[in-house]
Amino acid sequence: MGVHLNDSLDWSDNTDALVKKGNSRLFLLRRLRSFGVQGPLLRTFYDSVVASAIFYGIVCWASSITDRDRRRMDRLVRRASSVLGCPLDSVEVVGNRRHDDG
Repeated sequence: MGVHLNDSLDWSDNTDALVKKGNSRLFLLRRLRSFGVQGPLLRTFYDSVVASAIFYGIVCWASSITDRDRRRMDRLVRRASSVLGCPLDSVEVVGNRRHDDG
């Protein structure tokens, strides 16, 4: 299903996989920007390709990841925010919002 859980029952393997996947998709976002794609189209790409990958299953893991893993994920979101040139919600905010919506 795309959610990784290890024998320690923590989310570090999941975070490793999400950061790796997020970085590869962030590369694509940077390439689009380098080709002159701007504004709403970049944001649409982020929402549909990058955010959908890194926030998959967030309702399951957001409340129980370690601070270190949360910082790694937030760093990825901040880099995406820098590429887009607009603020993006942190992992905690997205997790709480999706938990409340569910």
